[in-house]
Amino acid sequence: MPKPMMPAQAIATRYGPMITPANERDLIGRFLREYGEWAGLETKFLSTLLPRDSRILDVGAFIGTFSLGIAVDKPISYSCLIEANEYSLPILQQNIQQNAEFSNDVIYGVVGSENALAQEGRADPDNAGSTSFDRSATGADIVAFPTETIAIDEIVSNFGPFDLIKLDVEGMEMSILKTLTMSKCQNSILWVECNENIRSLHLVDFLLSLNRDVYYYAWPSYNKQNFKGSDHQIFPFAYEAGLLVVTEAGLQETAIIPPECILRPIRSATNLQAALWQTPRWGEQRWRELSLPELAGIASHSLAQTSESSFLSEQGSDDYTKMKNIVALAQFERQTLEQELSQLNTKYAACLRSSAERGRRNVELEDRLVQLQDSSTLREDRIATLQRGATTSSIDQSLSDKIEALEETILNIRSSRSWRFGNKMARLAKSLPILSSILKRLIK
Repeated sequence: MPKPMMPAQAIATRYGPMITPANERDLIGRFLREYGEWAGLETKFLSTLLPRDSRILDVGAFIGTFSLGIAVDKPISYSCLIEANEYSLPILQQNIQQNAEFSNDVIYGVVGSENALAQEGRADPDNAGSTSFDRSATGADIVAFPTETIAIDEIVSNFGPFDLIKLDVEGMEMSILKTLTMSKCQNSILWVECNENIRSLHLVDFLLSLNRDVYYYAWPSYNKQNFKGSDHQIFPFAYEAGLLVVTEAGLQETAIIPPECILRPIRSATNLQAALWQTPRWGEQRWRELSLPELAGIASHSLAQTSESSFLSEQGSDDYTKMKNIVALAQFERQTLEQELSQLNTKYAACLRSSAERGRRNVELEDRLVQLQDSSTLREDRIATLQRGATTSSIDQSLSDKIEALEETILNIRSSRSWRFGNKMARLAKSLPILSSILKRLIK
C-alpha cells in the first residue's frame, strides 16, 4: 500500500498555480515542473472542436490538467471531474478550487460495473495517473477500491448533457462504453485513450460499430511552444494518442491540427494498427538535429539489426556474417516452400484429372440410365398392348361359347317330339289351305 500522496509546493503552470504529487519522479509532476503543462497539444486540438461554454465529462481526471487545459484554450461552462485514486483526490480538489473559472463537480469514485472491476487498483509508483481497476492492471502500487461505483449512464443523466466525454481509465474504456446508452450522447464527442496494445484494436472495432466517424490523433509529449519555453526533451520523440469519435455532424471545420501532430480517419482495426506502427514512441536526444534521410538511415540499419557501435568493426563483421546466415536460411526456407508448392500443384492437377474422369463416367452412366428408361417405356407399352389383346380374346371366346350353346339348343328343339309333330303339321297345312285356316282360328 503506497503512502498518502502528500502534495508538493505549488508551481506556476499554464493553468495557474498547480499542486503536484510530492514524488519527484512522478511522470506528470515532472512535466509540470519542466514545461508548466501536460499534454498541451492534446487539449489545444480538442478545444478547436468545441463550442464556447461547452460542458465536459472528465473521467480519470487525476490532478485536473485536462479540464483546466481545455478551459485555457476555449472557455467552458462546466466540468464533471471523476477520480478513483483516493491519494490524488485532495490534490485534484485543491487545483480545481484554485484555478477553475467554470462550474464543476469533483467526484470520488470508479466508473463502471462493479462486476467487471478488480477489488483493488494498481498504479505505477512513478505514474500515479496510471491508476487502474481493470482486472489486468499490473502496477506495483496498490490503490484501495473507492467507496462508490458509478454507472456512466447515471452520470450523464444527473450531470449532463456533455459536449465532450473523455475517458482516460487505463484499460477500462471498453467496459465503460458498453454500458453507455449512446442515444443519450448523440451530440457528445467521445475522446478515449489509445495505447499501443491489442486491446486498442478491439476498442476501435466497438467504436466503429456505433456508425460514427472515428479518428486517430497523436501528439508529441514535448511541445516546442511549452509554457516555460524549455528545450529539454524528457522523452524524445515520445507520442501520446487517443481515439476521437465525432458526432453525426462530422469533424468540425474549426479543427486545427498543431504542428508535428497526427490525425487520421480510422475505418478498420487495420487502419489503427498501421497508424500505431507509424507513431514514434521513443527516440534519442541527438536525433533531434538529424534530417529525414539521416533518420531513415538509422531506421534501415535498425531493421537490419545492426548497431552503430558494431557497424564496420570486427564485431560488425560478425554481425554481417550473422546477417548472411539469416539471408541464407531465408533462401533455404523459400526453396523448401517452393518445393512444397510444386508438390501441391501436382496433387491439385491429379485431383483435376480424377475429377474429369469421374465426370466422364457420370456422363456414361447418365446415358445408360436414359437407355434403360427408354427400354422400360417400350416394355410398358408392350404389356399394355398384350393386356388389350387378352381382353379381346376373352370377349371372342365368350361369344363362341354362346353360339355353341345356341346351336345345341336348336338341335335339341329339332330333335324333340313337339318339333317333329309341329313340323309335319306345317307341311300338311301348306298342302291343304283350308286346314291352315282352321289351325289359325284355333291358335287365336
